[in-house]
Amino acid sequence: MTKLITIPRFAELTGLPYRLCLHLVGTGQIPSVPVGFRRRIDVRWIDQWLAGGGYRPEGDRCGSSAVGRN
Repeated sequence: MTKLITIPRFAELTGLPYRLCLHLVGTGQIPSVPVGFRRRIDVRWIDQWLAGGGYRPEGDRCGSSAVGRN
C-alpha cells in the first residue's frame, strides 16, 4: 500500500512554509490525491522531488543565494 502524508507533515519534513506547500499543491506543482475532503502527497514522489533538489523559486535557477554578492 502506498504511504500518503498530509500537507502539514510535508511542510514539516521539507522545512517549507505551510502556506507555500498549500499553494504548490493547489496549483498542481506538487501532485496529490484526494482523501475525503483533504489532499495527501505520496511519499515516493517526495523522495524523487528531494533527490532532484526540492523547491527552487523561479528566480533562483542556479540554486545559489544572492546574499553576500557585490
